[in-house]
Amino acid sequence: MNPRKVFSMIGCHEVARISGYTADSHGNLVKQNFREREPQQDVIRINHYAVRSYEEFVEKQSRGRAAGRTRFITMEYFNRYDLNDIKDE
Repeated sequence: MNPRKVFSMIGCHEVARISGYTADSHGNLVKQNFREREPQQDVIRINHYAVRSYEEFVEKQSRGRAAGRTRFITMEYFNRYDLNDIKDE
């Protein structure tokens, strides 16, 4: 997606376009919904993590949820998404 053509975000994975079309990393038009297509990661890949560390999580708690539906994120959220292979010290 050309960032200059983005009007606003619909969700964290889709945008509302001013004009134009969405293309994948190879320049092919995207005609399917985000969840209905096979992701590509041979040219570019963005990793999005729910949590990174306990310290980052505590800071995230103070900001609340990005979607705005729930203001407080519980420890249950951290325990569910803390999938690090490296043990925090």
